[in-house]
Amino acid sequence: MINMEKIKLMKSSSYLINTCRGAIIDEVSLTEALKNNIIRGACLDVFENEPLLTPGLTELQNVILTPHTAAASLEARTKMSDMAVKNVLQALGGQKPENLVY
Repeated sequence: MINMEKIKLMKSSSYLINTCRGAIIDEVSLTEALKNNIIRGACLDVFENEPLLTPGLTELQNVILTPHTAAASLEARTKMSDMAVKNVLQALGGQKPENLVY
C-alpha cells in the first residue's frame, strides 16, 4: 500500500508510523526515502518481513524501530484479557462471540 509513489506524496516534514501490519509498507522504498530525506522520519513497530529487517533500516538515524510493543501497556493487556474472557463466556453460553474471526 505504501510504496515510493505514495511516500513522495507526503510532506517532507512527515513521519510515517506503522503499528498495524508490516507488509503495508515497502521497506526498501521507505529506507531509500529516509536516506534521501524525502520524509523526515519513521517509526515502525511491525516489519515487512518479520523477523528480518530490510538492509540499511537499522543504520538510519531518522527511524525508530520497536519490537511490536505498541499494545504492551498494562491497560491494553488488561482489555485484551477481558475481551478474551468475554468471548469465551459468550461461546460457552451458545452466543456468537463479539470478536469472532472467520
